[in-house]
Amino acid sequence: MSDTIEDEKFVELNYKVVDDKTGDVLVTVDYPLGYVHGVNDVMSEEVTKHLYGKKVGDIIEVPIDTKLLYGERDESLVFTDNIENVPEEYHQVGMTITMESDKGEPRNFIVTRFDDKTLTV
Repeated sequence: MSDTIEDEKFVELNYKVVDDKTGDVLVTVDYPLGYVHGVNDVMSEEVTKHLYGKKVGDIIEVPIDTKLLYGERDESLVFTDNIENVPEEYHQVGMTITMESDKGEPRNFIVTRFDDKTLTV
């Protein structure tokens, strides 16, 4: 069996997201993320196209255009709250927090910044 990533092959990978401008590590995944290449849309197409043909142990850098991946930033969806109002499990940049809209619909937010007083999503 080949160790090369190709369509319909189960893949596990570890990754981290680094802000290219600041060098800050935004997200680190310490446990392998598993998916079936070319079948599941767990990973964005922008990422999976860079993984195709890679082998076990390869380390790659994938530049991500966040506007393409996530869309334009909407400042009306940026919230900052007192850190004491947010459960400690969310005190990590890159953590996803699911909140409910006024209509009861779930909406995912990503922690973008926190300090000893506030947390921003």
